[in-house]
Amino acid sequence: MATIADSDEWKALEAHKAEVSALHLRDLMGDAARSAALQTKADGFFLDYSRQNATAATKELLLALARAADLEGKKASMFAGSKINSTENRAAFHCALRAPKGTVMEIDGVDQVAEVHKVLDAIESFSARVRSGEWLGCTGKPLTQVRGFFSFCNRKNCSFLVYLF
Repeated sequence: MATIADSDEWKALEAHKAEVSALHLRDLMGDAARSAALQTKADGFFLDYSRQNATAATKELLLALARAADLEGKKASMFAGSKINSTENRAAFHCALRAPKGTVMEIDGVDQVAEVHKVLDAIESFSARVRSGEWLGCTGKPLTQVRGFFSFCNRKNCSFLVYLF
């Protein structure tokens, strides 16, 4: 099965990498036209890619690679809740992680945003109890240091694990 790395666009980008690796960023930054080509505004943000070892040609090659990989189609599939995670045969519905509470995004009849916010609410509640001193350690004293915080999810639910000292 061919992958994107087998495409002509990938090979062109690899060849281009050899060209730009010989360039020094200090010299590239002196090229005003290059800098302008690698800057843009989007949604009120100023995005500046000119401080990368890249040229306008790099940008065009990356865009060609994105088209060859059907990035727009894959993005649309993700937002539609399609099962694009082939390893686990499930949706990779990351947009639900950033959606405001009350937004409805369903997959297989389950509102994913509500599920995400259940976990976020539990984390917020736990954090408030730790900060207020209500949550006590095994010594019966309030916790003063958090050494690690990990969240994990399986197919049915999300949980969080905290190492406290």
